[in-house]
Amino acid sequence: NRPLDTTLFGSPYINEQVINYILHDTYFTVPVAILVIFLTIWYNLKSFKLTLIPFTTSLLSIIIVLGFMGITHIPLTILTAVVPALIILIGTTEDSYLVSEFVEERTIHSDKDLIIKAISKKLGLAIILTATTTIVGFASIYLNKIVMLQEFAIVSTFGLIINFIITIIMVPNMLHFMQINISRKHTVNYET
Repeated sequence: NRPLDTTLFGSPYINEQVINYILHDTYFTVPVAILVIFLTIWYNLKSFKLTLIPFTTSLLSIIIVLGFMGITHIPLTILTAVVPALIILIGTTEDSYLVSEFVEERTIHSDKDLIIKAISKKLGLAIILTATTTIVGFASIYLNKIVMLQEFAIVSTFGLIINFIITIIMVPNMLHFMQINISRKHTVNYET
């Protein structure tokens, strides 16, 4: 009466294990990435409120992307699990740049509307070109014949488009309506 040794194998078992590893890694890497990016932005802006702006737009974009994945039945794979971190990384970069320019201008002028218009003229084209080239780059991955890469291309492209739209709508409005006290001596640290 020896006990039987059992071994699980096959595609269903491997797929389940891969999903479990992806979720485990995502639960660890995304919070660490968020913390590192948050601390870096906070160090540069020296304001908790201003640091929340980039994360608000990224979080909203991630929620919409996850809903999009559910509606379109795109599964969570090794590649699509990376998209939230990708949106945080790329999305917070554009937003942080806009916010830091606002802070820099606010040390000179007090009229928020004038500053937002000036920043829009100064950085608008650069933000549009950056977003467009990034979106086109990720969209080009769809040309690959591998289904997993095509799904990644769809999800990441959609996420970056949504993040861009949310950025150009929300960041100026958040800067306008937030009560932000910036001293004339406040400077933004651009060193990395």
